[in-house]
Amino acid sequence: SVQCIGTSATMATEGTLAARNQAVAAVASRLFGQPVDAQHIVTETLQRQTPHDDLPSREVLAEAIDGGVPEDPDFGSLRAHPVSRWVELTLGLEWSDGRWVRALPRTIDAASRELAEQSGRDANRCRDYLQGFLLAAYRCHDGDGKPLFAFRLHQFISGANTLYSTLEPEGRRSLDLTGQQFLPGDRERRFYPVHFCRQCGQEYHPVWRARTAGGEELTPRDIGDRSHDEEEGSYGFFLFDPARQWDDEDPDKYPENWLEEKKGEIRVKSSFRKFKPQRLYVEPNGHCTHQGEEGWYIPGSFRFCLHCGAAYAARGRDANRLIGLSGEGRSSATTVLTLSALRYLLEQDDELSADAKKLLGFTDNRQDASLQAGHFNDFVQILLLRGALLAAVGEAGEGYLTDSVIAQQVFRKLGFDRSGEEYLENPQARGPGRRRAEESMRGVLGYRLYFDLRRGWRFNNPNLEQLGLLSIDYEGLDELCRDQAVWETLPFRGLAAITPETRERVLRLVLDAMRRSLCIKSRYLDPNQQEQLRNRSYQYLKEPWGFSEEEQLQEAGVLLVGSRPQGRQNRNLVSGSSRSLLGQELKKRTLWGGDFEHIGEIREKVYAQLLGSLLQALTGYGLVEAVELEGGLEGYQLLGEFLQWKRATGVPASAGGRPYHVENAYFQALYRTVARLLGENQRTLFELEAREHTAQVDAEDRSQREELFREAKLRVLFCSPTMELGVDIASLNTVYMRNVPPTPANYAQRSGRAGRSGQPALVITYCAALSPHDQYFFQEPVRVVHGQVSPPSLDLANEELVSSHLHAVWLNETRKALPRTVNAMLDMQSPDNKPVLDEYRQQMDTEKVRDATARRGLNLLRMLGEELEPAQGIWLAAGIPLGDALANWLQRRVNGAFGQFDQALGRWRELYAATDRQLQAAHAVISNPAASERERKAANKRYQEARIQQDLLLNAGSGNNADFSTYRYLASQGFLPGYNFPRLPLLAYMPARRGKVGRESFLARSRFLAISEFGPLSLIYHEGSQYRVKRVILGVRESGGLDQPGLATEEARLCPACG
Repeated sequence: SVQCIGTSATMATEGTLAARNQAVAAVASRLFGQPVDAQHIVTETLQRQTPHDDLPSREVLAEAIDGGVPEDPDFGSLRAHPVSRWVELTLGLEWSDGRWVRALPRTIDAASRELAEQSGRDANRCRDYLQGFLLAAYRCHDGDGKPLFAFRLHQFISGANTLYSTLEPEGRRSLDLTGQQFLPGDRERRFYPVHFCRQCGQEYHPVWRARTAGGEELTPRDIGDRSHDEEEGSYGFFLFDPARQWDDEDPDKYPENWLEEKKGEIRVKSSFRKFKPQRLYVEPNGHCTHQGEEGWYIPGSFRFCLHCGAAYAARGRDANRLIGLSGEGRSSATTVLTLSALRYLLEQDDELSADAKKLLGFTDNRQDASLQAGHFNDFVQILLLRGALLAAVGEAGEGYLTDSVIAQQVFRKLGFDRSGEEYLENPQARGPGRRRAEESMRGVLGYRLYFDLRRGWRFNNPNLEQLGLLSIDYEGLDELCRDQAVWETLPFRGLAAITPETRERVLRLVLDAMRRSLCIKSRYLDPNQQEQLRNRSYQYLKEPWGFSEEEQLQEAGVLLVGSRPQGRQNRNLVSGSSRSLLGQELKKRTLWGGDFEHIGEIREKVYAQLLGSLLQALTGYGLVEAVELEGGLEGYQLLGEFLQWKRATGVPASAGGRPYHVENAYFQALYRTVARLLGENQRTLFELEAREHTAQVDAEDRSQREELFREAKLRVLFCSPTMELGVDIASLNTVYMRNVPPTPANYAQRSGRAGRSGQPALVITYCAALSPHDQYFFQEPVRVVHGQVSPPSLDLANEELVSSHLHAVWLNETRKALPRTVNAMLDMQSPDNKPVLDEYRQQMDTEKVRDATARRGLNLLRMLGEELEPAQGIWLAAGIPLGDALANWLQRRVNGAFGQFDQALGRWRELYAATDRQLQAAHAVISNPAASERERKAANKRYQEARIQQDLLLNAGSGNNADFSTYRYLASQGFLPGYNFPRLPLLAYMPARRGKVGRESFLARSRFLAISEFGPLSLIYHEGSQYRVKRVILGVRESGGLDQPGLATEEARLCPACG
């Protein structure tokens, strides 16, 4: 007889050991199809480590704690220590049903309090002692090298929650983090969420505005909630303005694109007037009355900040413009936490073996695994680039670096002059090829260094200048400010009377604004040079250090004295008008200080003359160059050769009157550390690369990554649940979870990947602030760490499940082996529906096959027996005996088996027909002499895509694990059992990327997931890269032809009674 053996997570059902074993036996019986007795269930037997069976007395515990943690103890003495006994009998084991079982997990705080109660010592002292003792027990090994105790430490980390505040001025308002609606004990003071401007920190309250019987009222809303029709204006933002700093009648307060000039007057455009801030007086309960506090209501989406003027387009998410207490996302938090853990393992830990210094990360979503791998790798590259720059400017001989040497010095600090493994497509290259490759790498580095000067392009990862670690000076600026002769000749006469210190402050404001908008003349930002650099990068460099194929390079900007012309879409034109951020700063009295009397009120008519004079002075000294543009326009660019890159003291920079700095001690310390490590030629960070491990990764690539991860040559692996079991990853001590898993069973499987064979382990779980699921278990971690694993529900009365197994029986009875590829059993010469070849039809669709299938199929159904009773009245006939209903259903299914087989091949036929049509259409354009070069180039790209897609369908040169191998394809279509493949999936074609891990493939997703993930213009993350859905592959229309426009549709009628 067949012997059935399986392993199971402990069924933590309520009751005794016998009851739990019975639950396991019941599941096993249904799974194996044979009765499994509860007495055959084998559970773990735990062995004691310490010699005594009772807990130590209060006096003994107190004396042991007073004596301190033993220093360098031997295994025998520590094993006999009283606290060892207490630890084992309290934290490790408990007596139940006449045997030792694992104790419920405890937090360190709870265990410390328990030790304090039993010893009579202070709880904080017991906490310190317990932590030290557990570490000592981990370091103390027996003769086999196993530690005395090997606990699994579970660390739950939460993101910052939303901040709530009452609608009262600073000093009187109350704050809350728990999300209460009202201040406890006072229902007249309501809490409202608080969000902050990313640029200046001004606080705003997202609110609903509604009319009630008592008048208007503001109520709290989530920042992501909004009306379906913005014309209603029922949602918006409120901020207090007790000092009346905002003036809704002052045009200079509004963004430049809000304004127009009519009859010599500057006013707000009619299309924006409905979104103008409105003065309101609001009481703490939200009612709008004249007795309330004064503030402004901003209707609709957040379009600009009333404090700093930062402006945004109407489209987009308000959550990206305003942040809560923390701007971190799940990806940023995961990257920082995993990087910190890995740096500790690689730089400080001296006890783990080399192959254990790695980290396995889990997430529930396949796309999240790919996104996280890409995010981590991108973060590490930025870290290395900035760290190398910081190290280079710190060792600059003259105290600063210039455009001519900065790329070379960063190249050297990265160690690229000594090794080319990280960036060269061919690391063994020598001679001219090596020199050109190194020159290309320096060019790419130069571009990325300038690109990183942009303001605020990474919200959660401020650049060196924002952190006060880097400063940019301008050669000759001080000399220009003191050259009175220059200032005497300028059109704006008042500039001649101001002090050199004021001139420097003003000119630095202008130059910083140009630099942060990349209005810089440099070979790294020149479009012609960039195209050459892109070609060389493609030839010599590999990603991520080289340019990716789809990367859009930022060209140098050009500063205009006035506004950008209407209709000009050139993104490189930067407005310097009086209503731009630069213009608003130049008009501020505080910028000019005591010299404002010489300048006077800077109105619209004199502003252009003022900025023009400043740029004229800079042009005359060679710091800025005038640029002639189309249409007679003139712009200005800062000359990159006069920039001086200096190491700063740590005092953050400023941008005129607006804050530019970021107070972030973590990143300041991180970049200093990286700079030090690079200065010492340490290559630790170059070892950190993350990859994804999901079912969508090619089997060969997945196997290779598993091997690299086993040997710790790949340090980070971000996985979907595919890694929960069944994959050998050797020694592993650190597991990270990007979110709390759906069930305790999932948590047990994932956390159990670390600390096997008696080794300790660290399990880190990130709990997002806005996820109720995550936050619940952050407050109650024991429920998921030692949660109850419910017996799985197995629905055996599922028609599709039974049918797929019956089809497998039918396919076996045909005695016809299917070919490796689908096309091999179809008549590919047929111009229409590609029917199944006669040799397959004649052997598979016979009476003999049907009779044999019916006999074996009946045995299959009898095995299920009473499990199928719930199906009567659903897919089995009701009102007749179950046996008769099964026989009738079986006969219908067997008779239609070949038809179902043929129908299952329909999706393959549709995909092949779609690629064939694309080939023909693209070839027609390529062959058309009247087509433009651009059209032929696009058609050629579509032709190549269609050829690759057709090769994938034909499975040319691939193994059995290819997406369209015959048996895998039939399983995905639901014809055969295929528990590890999505049934009837939607497919997305993913082009390959040069230099990237991965190849051309179809990405399969379950339909209920694909409806959102594969929607129009949706982003798809795969192999650390980002793709956007641009087109849909349509099947052949059932009626009509290619000449009929529009998508194929079907008509359905809705019952008005039941829907």
